[in-house]
Amino acid sequence: MRNEDNILILSDGRKLGYAEYGDAKGKPIFFFHGWPSSRIQGEILDVSAKKLHARIIAIDRPGYGLSTFKKNRTLLEWPNDVTKLADYLNIKKFAVIGVSGGGPYAAVCAYKIPERLTNAGIVVGLAPTNIQGVLQGMAFMNKLAWSSYHKFPFLMQVTSFIHLAIAKKVLPSMFSLGFRAKADKKLLSQKKREAGELQID
Repeated sequence: MRNEDNILILSDGRKLGYAEYGDAKGKPIFFFHGWPSSRIQGEILDVSAKKLHARIIAIDRPGYGLSTFKKNRTLLEWPNDVTKLADYLNIKKFAVIGVSGGGPYAAVCAYKIPERLTNAGIVVGLAPTNIQGVLQGMAFMNKLAWSSYHKFPFLMQVTSFIHLAIAKKVLPSMFSLGFRAKADKKLLSQKKREAGELQID
């Protein structure tokens, strides 16, 4: 199943965009995209979800993709949008998973609507960057951006545009090496050696 351009009109008139991937009859998992991204990021789970008989429902947060911007929204409001969509889709119980910037959105669902959840997962979740040691092991460029973005917001924008340019193949993937941690580079080199390609230092 691949159904990407769905819109639910909420009671306050806002649009909530969502996409569906995986097995239409599978166990429901609500997917919360990273930053900056949209519901389309859920496509990365499509093949695996079909194999595991999971139904992926990826939602655009307010102001992203097809979803209407909401001024002064708070994190605690997010579970309300999720449950409205779940009710619309006739889903009583579901799992949630948040990737990167979507991590706090999975966490707030576990906090506010635990009775609706079967599981909650966070993948490389974003945490407050002013916590001592939280950036340890991060690649230099990422560490620079995350440690400085409160002082220099343009660094976040530059990083986002670089990632977008790599995804759109405007910049070569080699450029992204500055954003990879040492462990990632080591694993990538190992995989390339196994595939008979050149090692990346």
